[in-house]
Amino acid sequence: AFADRQEVFQWHEDGISLPPGAVHLASSPASLVQAFRYGVHAYGFQFHLEASRSLIERWLTVPAHQASLDEERGKIDVQSIRARTEDAIEPLQRLSRETFSRWIDRFDIGPRRRHLPSR
Repeated sequence: AFADRQEVFQWHEDGISLPPGAVHLASSPASLVQAFRYGVHAYGFQFHLEASRSLIERWLTVPAHQASLDEERGKIDVQSIRARTEDAIEPLQRLSRETFSRWIDRFDIGPRRRHLPSR
């Protein structure tokens, strides 16, 4: 699902260390561990595949996030994030649907609907 270089939405201040036995999957200049797999079914992502226009806008306007935006002033700015979101959100949402669909398929739970005959 992911290209060798993939643009994703990242908004976090914390970093993580890989747990023993985890497989490192992705990094970025801002974070050494952006994604990993543990075992067959467990995945961890630091970046935000679930991001939508409305969620990103909320992050940009919530007063609690103002300090981190101020701290990054000069590196990023709200208008640049909004502009980049317009260009990148559709491919990101396609990637999100594909990634989560493939993950769910790994559980092989079969169809959820059954046709029950009426009496």
